[in-house]
Parts: sequence; structure tokens; C-alpha cells
Amino acid sequence: MNIAILYIGTGNYSIFWKDFYESSEKYFLPSKTKHYFVFTDTEINQSSQNITTIFKKCEGFPNDSLFRFKMFLSIKESLKQFDYIYFFNSNMLFLELISENFLPKKNSQENGLIGVLHPGHFSKNHFWYPYDRNKSSKAYIPYVKNKKYNYFMGGVNGGLSNDYLRLIETCANNIEEDLKYNYIAKYHDESHINKYFFENNCKIMPSEYGWIEGKSSYNSIKILIRDKTRYSKIFKKQTTNILIRFYNVYKHITKALIWIIFK
Repeated sequence: MNIAILYIGTGNYSIFWKDFYESSEKYFLPSKTKHYFVFTDTEINQSSQNITTIFKKCEGFPNDSLFRFKMFLSIKESLKQFDYIYFFNSNMLFLELISENFLPKKNSQENGLIGVLHPGHFSKNHFWYPYDRNKSSKAYIPYVKNKKYNYFMGGVNGGLSNDYLRLIETCANNIEEDLKYNYIAKYHDESHINKYFFENNCKIMPSEYGWIEGKSSYNSIKILIRDKTRYSKIFKKQTTNILIRFYNVYKHITKALIWIIFK
């Protein structure tokens, strides 16, 4: 059995590669043959023969995330050679052994795919799930009476190669269709993944397979989503700048409202 792992390490996200790779080799199906396809614009340690780098210019947010399916399809012929394909966000870190339970089967319940319940939404009523509700979008998810809803994170997914290639082809095409009408789904690639899983069953993995760093957990954490701002001053500065811009906009709006009210 051989497994392809898709990884995007463009821009500042390349700082997470070393820890991701080492923890994956140790904990993620360690007895299986794995090959990493790393999309990056930075030189990384490629001493191992199970790493292939593909140059990808950093396009910033949301493009690096939104167009990931199109990016993966650029190596479609290579991916066809593998039994399984998995994608992990760059700031993931494996903490515990990931067993063959993570390998989905080809049947009506799993469709050869796995999805991980989003740690920020799994305990909420489905009414509050942040689905895209724009009926004109290919990512649109309707309210259906007696339907069992789940909200999946975009940062971990995968499955049997043919089934996963079908997923990314569908999502890539749907994103292009939305763009024809100048529309981007609410949560970009994640919205389209949720639409695909809404229409195609997958093996549902609990949130400990993608848990947010710093968030209290009721269970063991198998895969950690590392807080970017804790590991790079650049990310912290970016977050601070966003908050400053938000504050300045809020300040100007408040002044305008006061002027209108007391004019």
C-alpha cells in the first residue's frame, strides 16, 4: 500500500514543514509507504527520497486556499499511482499514532473518503453551521428536514485515490463555475468540501484528528492544528495589523454616526 500526502508550504507557512514531516513519519501510518508532494516557493529539506517539491508561488489569502484543488490536479497523473491520497494543512502536527482506522472503505457509508468534524462546530446545532446558503453558488447547502448534518474542516481530508481525485475535480470545477459569476463561497475550499460531503457520504472522523491548539479538549488529541501566531512573529504581526485596521474602521464609523446623530 502506498499513500500520497499533499502539503502546501508557501510563504510563511514553510516554517511548519520540518515538524510536520517528522511527526508524520513517526505517527501517521508508519508501516505504510508514504510520499509527500510539497507545493512551495521556499527551499525545504529534501534529503529523503519520499519528498517531491513542486514550485508554487504564494498568492496570499484566499487564493492559496481556494485554488488548492486546481493545484493538486496539476499532478493528477502522479497521484493516480497511489492507493490513497491525503491532504493536511501545513500547520498540522501528529501527536499520536494514526492507525488503519483512518483508511476508508469503498461502500455506501464511506464512499472511499474521510472527513474530520470541525473542532469549532461539532458540538453546535446544525442551524449554526457556517454553510454557504447562497442558492446561486455551487457550494450551496439547503435546509432539509430530518437530514443528518455534519460540518467538516477543510484542513484534513483524503481517501482512496480514485475517489479523492473525483472529489478535487468536482470542487475545482464548482469553484470555477462560481467565479464565472464573480462569487467566492463563504469559506472558500471548505465550503465546497462540505457540499461534496453533503451529497456524498464519507467516513466521519472525530475532531481529535484536527484539534485547535489552546482549545480545551475532552479527548486525546491525535492531530494538532498549531496556532500560527505562536510560531512566527510574521503571523503575529499580520494578525495585529488586521486588528488595527478593524479598529480604525470602527473608529471612523463611530465618529460618523455621532456626527449624524448630533448634527
